[in-house]
Order: sequence, then structure tokens, then C-alpha cells
Amino acid sequence: MKLNWREKLVRQLCCGGLSSGVYCQIKPRLRQHNLLVLRRSSFLAFVMGLVLCLVSFSVPSIKGNSTLYVALMVVSGISYTLCRTLFPRHPGLVLPAWYLFLSLSFGFGVVLGSIRSPMDAPAVTFCVLLFALPLLVVDVAWRMDLLIIATTVIFCILAHQTKSPGVFSLDLVNSVSFCLLSLFVNSNTSCLSMRDVANRMFIEKERDTDGMTRLLTKSATQLLIQSHLGQSQGGALLILDVDNFKKINDAIGHAYGDEVLLKISQILNNSFRRNDVVGRFGGDEFLIYMLGADYDAACHKAEDLLAALKETFSGDSFPVTCSIGISITGGPSDTYDALFDRADRALYSSKNQGKNQFTMSRERQS
Repeated sequence: MKLNWREKLVRQLCCGGLSSGVYCQIKPRLRQHNLLVLRRSSFLAFVMGLVLCLVSFSVPSIKGNSTLYVALMVVSGISYTLCRTLFPRHPGLVLPAWYLFLSLSFGFGVVLGSIRSPMDAPAVTFCVLLFALPLLVVDVAWRMDLLIIATTVIFCILAHQTKSPGVFSLDLVNSVSFCLLSLFVNSNTSCLSMRDVANRMFIEKERDTDGMTRLLTKSATQLLIQSHLGQSQGGALLILDVDNFKKINDAIGHAYGDEVLLKISQILNNSFRRNDVVGRFGGDEFLIYMLGADYDAACHKAEDLLAALKETFSGDSFPVTCSIGISITGGPSDTYDALFDRADRALYSSKNQGKNQFTMSRERQS
């Protein structure tokens, strides 16, 4: 659908030139990126504040600004600590924290360039901060644009009251020029960064997605499960295998076999939570990791799956059933291979006992 110029402008300002759906999908990645950059920026600001504070004691001309340098150290130190402790658990706080950090940094530049600046000195620090700081954040353009404009207006008002007319005229031209330049560069770089994130996410998704069922591939499934286990996030591993799948292909054809796999993948997609790992492990095998699930939750889910499969294929001429093997994580040191081996042996028990059932592994982690 072709967009008119108003819709393009709104999309540019509010979604980085992307559709609202794509923008919502990349928001978690933007938060991770902004958290990493905020942590590094906070550390750098702390070091700069420390250096300036030490220098101010030996340079009389900037000794009066030592209070500002100490404040910069305190704010950046708090920001760095929160980036290490609170923000990883509450990623929704990253962007508000960034804008608070930017506001305080801009305020630092405004005070240095107006109230604490000599009357005959132009505000170089403020202009540099006005242009450079917005480049650190990847966010929709309108929020940053408002902050840039508001900061420039405040600076011009304070500079008018504290600077000589000649220096104020120079600061006015410089600040407005850098404001316009910052607005232009921020709008373009934020859009390019968001598109880059969206493109990389699309490429990774295609790489990690099975072409037919649109579930995760074997390698992607294994990596995600290993990641959860590495973070001591226990749960239940389910291996689901279609009974007599070769006979289905031989008797009715591969087209029907593909249809069976598609229907099963739809059932799996509708049966598990978004944070569960669901993938196609092989031709007719599926692997599911239920994050945080215990014995009872895994058994109930297996019963629901068998019931859903029975209902889905009840009208088909060829009976389609599945067998399931289940294993529960045995502790923080449990590995993917050990967990998979226990579930695989449980699956073969289901097969040997007549198929169309689930078996829970009673083995303990060795």
C-alpha cells in the first residue's frame, strides 16, 4: 500500500520509518542495545567527571565548576549501578533512564555554557553535547527532537541573561545551527539503526525457522534450551514423534505427510506459551522445552496434546497419532544432552508400550 506524505512523516517520527507491527517486534532488541550503550556511556561519564574534578583542584579557572563535576560523577555512577542491577530485570525502564541521563547531561552542558561560562567565551561544550549525545540512543525521532529543541530554547534564554550581546549572538547562531543539524542527523540515524535491527532480526529469524512448519530449526532449538539451562532456568523437555509416519507417506503420499506435519506444528504453536521453546527436531520429530514446568504441568500438557491431536485427525482416513517422551530438569548442573537422553528413552518407552501415549522419565540426573 502506497503511503501519502503525511503517513510517511508520521511513520518516520513515530516508528523510525517502519510499520508499527515491525517496530513493536524490534523493541526488545532496541532496549538491549540502549541498555548496553547507557552502561558504557555512564562509565565514560563517571571517568570524565573524575578527571575533571581532579583537574579543577589544580586549575583555578575551572575550580568553581568542581561541584558540577562531582554531580556528574554521582549521577553517572548511579546510572552505571542501575544498568548492572535493576535495568536488566526491568528493561522497560531503560528508555526513561536514558532520557533522564540525557536531560541531566544536557543540563550540565547548559550550565557550563551559560551560568558558569565567562562572559566572553562561546559555549563550545554545549554545542558538542547537543550534537553528540542524541546519536547514542536508538529511539523514535519525535521524543529526541522534543528534548533537543527544549534544551536549545533553555540554553538561549540563559545565555541571553548571562552573556554579553556579542557572545550571545554567536552562541545563538551556533546553538540553533547545531540544533537543526542534530535534528536532521538524529532523525536519519535513528531510522537507519532501526531498519538495520529489523533487517538483522528478519535474517536471523529466517535462518532459525524451519521452512515448512515455521517452527524453530533443530540448531536454534538446541541453542535456546542450552541458554535456559545455562541460566539455571529449569523446566520440562518433551520429544514428540509421529507414529508410523513412514507408513503414512507410503500409503497416502508425501503431500499428506506434509499436511500432517503442518497441522501438528499449528497445534504446538497454539498449545505453548511464547517463552516456551518449540522446534522441529527432525523429519517427524518435534522438541518442546516448557520453561519452569514441573512434573504435573508437563503431564497435563502431554495429555492436552494427545487430545488435540486425536480431535484434529479424527475424521482422516488414516489414523494419525503421536508418542511423547518427557524429562524434567534435575538441577542447576543438568545439561542439554543428559536432559535429551532421558526424554529420548522415555519416548522409546512410549513406542514400545503401544504408541499414542506419553511417558515421563523416572531417571535422575547422574
